[in-house]
This record gives sequence, C-alpha cells and structure tokens, in this order.
Amino acid sequence: MNDDTDKIQEIGIQEIDETIAPDWVVAMADKMACPVELLIDSVNIDEYDKYIDEVVFQVQCGYKSEDDAIEDLEMLGIDKSVATREIKTRVNA
Repeated sequence: MNDDTDKIQEIGIQEIDETIAPDWVVAMADKMACPVELLIDSVNIDEYDKYIDEVVFQVQCGYKSEDDAIEDLEMLGIDKSVATREIKTRVNA
C-alpha cells in the first residue's frame, strides 16, 4: 500500500473510491477500465503525483509547453480534459 492508502485507513475510511480519489486517478482508472480501488492498490499514486509535479515544474520554468505537458499526462492514461485541468490548476497554484 502507498502512503495515501495508509493515511486514509488511519482516519477510518475503509474503502477508497472515486469520491475521495484525485480526478486524475479516477480518469486513469476509467481509461484503463478498472475500479479506482484496484488502480490505487496496484500503482504507486505518490510516484505518479511526483511525476505530474515535475511536468508542471517544467512548464513553470519554460522547459515544456502546456500542450506537451498535457500530452505527457495523456500517455499516463489521463483523459485530455482532466490532464488540461490538472496542468492549469497546478501551474497557476
């Protein structure tokens, strides 16, 4: 299990579902046609989140365009509309 799963279990939530998962995780699960719970158990969400942060950093520094960053997230299996929202939200944060 990853740290997010451990934290969620600490606060008493027994099951992880799309109501508490980040949008990009739900989108990735939809694209992979698997339940959110299974995706969270089978991939390291923290590593993906760090990768997204790195892509955002590259956009903020001018090393990568937003369009290229969105394409990178699409290659992870994140829907384009969710990837666009995720990049724009984190770049402007």
